[in-house]
Amino acid sequence: MAICSYPVELTTICDKMDDIDRAMLRYRRGGEAIGQLEGLLEQYKEIAAREPEYLVCAKLGLNLLFNLGCAYEQGGKLEKAVEIHEELLRLNPTDHQAMYNAGTNLVKLFTAFQNRVCGAQYRQDLLDRAIILLRKAVELNPENPNYMQNLEEAFGIKMRLQAYADIRGDGNRRRGPIC
Repeated sequence: MAICSYPVELTTICDKMDDIDRAMLRYRRGGEAIGQLEGLLEQYKEIAAREPEYLVCAKLGLNLLFNLGCAYEQGGKLEKAVEIHEELLRLNPTDHQAMYNAGTNLVKLFTAFQNRVCGAQYRQDLLDRAIILLRKAVELNPENPNYMQNLEEAFGIKMRLQAYADIRGDGNRRRGPIC
């Protein structure tokens, strides 16, 4: 079902996005859809630039961005997923789903960084940003248990890191296991 009732070009973009959602995103195969969604987003931007009156259908652009962010996440491109969801938040600062997705992906990035590099406290900014976004998502939609669960997970990681730093003592000296 199309989001807009505008020219055939926009309706076609809506229909194709719906097809991609049904065929790939719902089955966690978003990595396969990245190129298609990027193409649809470019088509939308070209139409909006050519015919600004169709910017009224901004929801289509937001949905394309959201789906593209989800596709990047499913394709393992977490940095790009965060970038897309943060762009969504610049366009719609109260989008709790974009906050949740960006926050969750920042936690995943932090964890991946922590697993690759000993001393992940140097990238604690990722975790701090994640907590801010997840806290806002919970405030906007407290009924969603996933939001709270991921916020608690992020806080748990932060507390474990702080405990490790407290045990280690001097934050500048490395003690404990060698990485």
